[in-house]
Amino acid sequence: MGADGSLQGGNLTEVIAQAGRRATEKTVRIIYLVPADKQENPNYTKSLTEAVKHLQIWYRNQLGNGKTFQLHDTPVEVYKTPHNALWYSQNPNGDLFVQFWNNVLADGFPLTNGKFNDPDHIYAYYIDADPACGQCGGCGTSGVLVISANDLRGLTGGE
Repeated sequence: MGADGSLQGGNLTEVIAQAGRRATEKTVRIIYLVPADKQENPNYTKSLTEAVKHLQIWYRNQLGNGKTFQLHDTPVEVYKTPHNALWYSQNPNGDLFVQFWNNVLADGFPLTNGKFNDPDHIYAYYIDADPACGQCGGCGTSGVLVISANDLRGLTGGE
């Protein structure tokens, strides 16, 4: 989050740091959202699981004290959304920059009981949908991160 409280481009490492508490005190929830017009890609689920487990080890090694963040019981939670992929970028919902973000969270929060500044969890919502030009497809603030399909493709080598 910027000094003015605005959304900033980010990644899971930055969102964990922004949470304002030691990483070991919250559970990180990796959420893979599958739009209504798509099917779960098992390679995305596998790659997300492997990536977050590697990040967990990296944190432990960097902290040097044997501590790291905790994952939810299921490292990657998969949820089917009620909207098609294009809806997330095209449904008017705030300024253009936050439209994709707002639409993803409009579905993601109710599916996962997610919320900003959750005392128990940090949420990373990966969605198999692409933002339009000028929309944030990799932003985070207040313990919540939204990441678009481009990162999912990157995790699987462009699949």
